[in-house]
Amino acid sequence: RLLDRHAHRQTPLAGTYGDETPYFGGVKLIQGPCHINWRKPESEGNRRWEEWKHKIWYEYSNITQSFSPRLPLLINEGNALEHTAWLMRHLPGVYAKIGNHGHGYQLPNEAVYLEKSFERHNRQCGDPGPWQFSRSEMDETNTGWFKQAPVWNMYWSCLWALHIGIDQLAFLRNDLNNTHYHEAFRFLRLFAGEKNPQWSNGAFVALRGGLDVADVRSFPESVFGVLPRGYWMKEPLYARARKIADKFSAQGASIGDDPVGVFASNLMDNRRAKSMSDVSWKIYTGNYQRYISQLEVEETSQAWWRMGSKCQPYGRFARSFKEKGPYVMKFSLDPCFLAQVPETQRSDSVRIRVVYLDRGTARWELKMRAVQRQQPHTSQRQEQAAALLSPFQSIIQHTNEDSGLWKERTVVITKEQAAVLGGGGVVAMVASGAK
Repeated sequence: RLLDRHAHRQTPLAGTYGDETPYFGGVKLIQGPCHINWRKPESEGNRRWEEWKHKIWYEYSNITQSFSPRLPLLINEGNALEHTAWLMRHLPGVYAKIGNHGHGYQLPNEAVYLEKSFERHNRQCGDPGPWQFSRSEMDETNTGWFKQAPVWNMYWSCLWALHIGIDQLAFLRNDLNNTHYHEAFRFLRLFAGEKNPQWSNGAFVALRGGLDVADVRSFPESVFGVLPRGYWMKEPLYARARKIADKFSAQGASIGDDPVGVFASNLMDNRRAKSMSDVSWKIYTGNYQRYISQLEVEETSQAWWRMGSKCQPYGRFARSFKEKGPYVMKFSLDPCFLAQVPETQRSDSVRIRVVYLDRGTARWELKMRAVQRQQPHTSQRQEQAAALLSPFQSIIQHTNEDSGLWKERTVVITKEQAAVLGGGGVVAMVASGAK
C-alpha cells in the first residue's frame, strides 16, 4: 500500500519536518540527553546527533532496498550541503530534499549552492547515468516580501526551482487553488523533471539580471563602499547595497526599506523580510534557463526590474536591447536538445513563444539561422563553418502597440522546418525603430 501511494519516503527521526535538525532544542539519545543547536555544528551535541542520523538513514535504506519496486529515501542534504559527501559515499541512490533553496529566489548564498549542486541534480549532455532526484517546498506566500507582488514572486520562484534542477515542488493547498498562480504552475509542470535534453518537452530562457552586493569586480569598493567581511555586518553592507540599487534605479531596481531578510545570517531568516530587494548577498545574477542560453549578455542587453503590472507574472525581471545598440540579442540552443529535432520530437510541430512588454512602438523580429544541406561526405568542421555563414530567416515580425501590458507572440512550425531553421543552433532577436 505504501508503494501504491508514494514515489519516495522522507526519513523520520532525522529532525523536525524531515529537516536536518530538531528545531525544538533537546533530544534524549541512548547515551544520555544532549542539546542540539544547529547554529553551532561543531558542538558535541551536534556531533552525536550526526552519528545518530547516519545510523537511522542507513537502517531505513537497508529496509527499503528490499521493497519491490524499490522505495527511494528522501533525505535533506543540509542547506550548506553538509551531509552530501556522506550520502554520496554511503547512500548514493537517495533522493535529495532541497531545503531553503526552494523557498523563493534571490536568496543569500544561492550562487554558492548552485555551483556545488548543479551537476548532481541535472543530467549533463552525453552522461548516461541518472541525476539525483530532488524535492523542495514553497510555503512563503504569507511572508512580507512575497505579499508585495504575489504573482511575480510565485512565478519567478518556480523558474528558479527549474533553473537549479528541483524535480518536485510542493505548495500549500490554498495556493494551488489560487488561479493567479496557475501560469506559474503550468510552466513548472511543463519543465519539471525534464533532465534529459534529448527528450525534453522544450527549452526556455527567462531574461533577467541580478545585483550581487559581494561582487567587488562589478561594484568596486572605491565607488560603492567597502565590502564587509560577512553578510552579518548589516549596516555597512546595507549602505553598499543601497548605492548599487541607486545606480540601477532608473531601470527599476530597489532595495526596499527592510534590510532584515536581505542579508540574513540564515536563509530561513529571509522569511522575516518585509519587502523585496533587488540586491542581496552572493546571489545568482544570470538568466533562468534550460537548454537555451543568451550569448554576449551584457554586451547586447541591459537588465530591468519590476516592469509592468504586478497582476501579470512576467515583469519581476526583464532585459532589453542596449539603448545605444546593437539592437540584436542572440541565443544558442543546447546541441543535445537540438539533436532531437526532428528524430525524437514527440510532437509533429514545434511551438516558439516570445513573451514581451508591449511598451513603445518598436518593430522587432525573431530570426533563426537556416542551414544549407551539405553533401554526404562533408566533414563536421565544414558543416560548422557553413552554419556560421548561413543566413538568418525571419519567423516572427512584430510592431509594438504601447499598451503597457505583457503580451506574447507564438509561431508554430513543423519539426522538419525546425530542423533546418534551428540547424545552426542560434536564434536572434532583432529590433529597429523606437526603443
